[in-house]
Amino acid sequence: MRYFLHYSSIFDDPMVIGYDIYDIDLFKKVIKENGGKYIRTSNNYGLSNQPKVVTFNADNKKVLKNIKNELNKLRVFEIWGCLIYEKDW
Repeated sequence: MRYFLHYSSIFDDPMVIGYDIYDIDLFKKVIKENGGKYIRTSNNYGLSNQPKVVTFNADNKKVLKNIKNELNKLRVFEIWGCLIYEKDW
């Protein structure tokens, strides 16, 4: 199944999290270390006027859960957690 790490509006307001970085390289590293495959970047929802997001495959729900748990340990996701959705675009 293919998923993407959503570019949430929290990245638009540096006052909310202290900085406004959707750190693609860091997110890719964490996803790969926790079993993600075919990790790429795409424009959010496939639209050219949207920011780049990380897309990846996860073989099963356990791998997806591990990825989400590790991403949520990052400072940027401390408050609200990361948003991972099935890529259907």
